[in-house]
Amino acid sequence: MIALNNMIPVPEGEIAELDIEAQADAYKRLLYKQYEYIKANRAEILSRAAKLYEHVVLKRTPFFVKISCDIPKLVDEYRKFGVAAPTEGKPELADIVPPESVANVSVTTVASEAD
Repeated sequence: MIALNNMIPVPEGEIAELDIEAQADAYKRLLYKQYEYIKANRAEILSRAAKLYEHVVLKRTPFFVKISCDIPKLVDEYRKFGVAAPTEGKPELADIVPPESVANVSVTTVASEAD
């Protein structure tokens, strides 16, 4: 299950790669299964994220607002962090989660620094 109601904007430069191969076997299998699910269902995930964003930010549907992160506040904090974000009106989902950041999801294994 992907908890889209907990999505947050993260500047590209603040995302760190996770060395999946360095994880314990059970966790490594879980991570690979999650990664494959996300790749196979990317369009549906993006669609649901956009619908949730609409309910939380634009329509202010009480149920979704109650169970979700405060997206407008998170976007304000994102702006304060020094990242270009929309300056006029309400931000769009693409301003917070650029499609290319999901479209280009990849798993990169990196050698540990001890090697």
